[in-house]
Amino acid sequence: MAGIFPEGPEEGARSRSRPPRRRQSVIHPRDDIMYILLLPALAFVLFSAHLLFHGWGLLVSLIPSAALLLWLVPRRIVARLSQAALVVFALEWVRAGVLLAQTRLASGEPWMRALAILLAVALFTLLTALAFQKKRVLEHFAR
Repeated sequence: MAGIFPEGPEEGARSRSRPPRRRQSVIHPRDDIMYILLLPALAFVLFSAHLLFHGWGLLVSLIPSAALLLWLVPRRIVARLSQAALVVFALEWVRAGVLLAQTRLASGEPWMRALAILLAVALFTLLTALAFQKKRVLEHFAR
């Protein structure tokens, strides 16, 4: 049998035919929107935790997370409202950071690390608002 297929059955067949096809992406084109919006969704959930931590109550603190359900409605206004909400959330993170730094500074506690963390969260939240500028996301919400 070795003489029939000198290069082996698979190698001989491939060398005479066209090159092997590239693997198709397992992700459906509509599913990549889910991955793009994953970070903005995390920003919404982080803001919900921020409200809960500061005593706004469970119902009020769940409003930002519940707003994620609006993303199921493919309208451009939903994308713009989400983007505006993320900008407002970022401003609140900055306000909370400055307030925390002032409080810690007045009491003589270390404040630099706390301020750096909250400003980093504010920057993260602000950058996630840019996800709604991507072409694929705008196409999804353009209906």
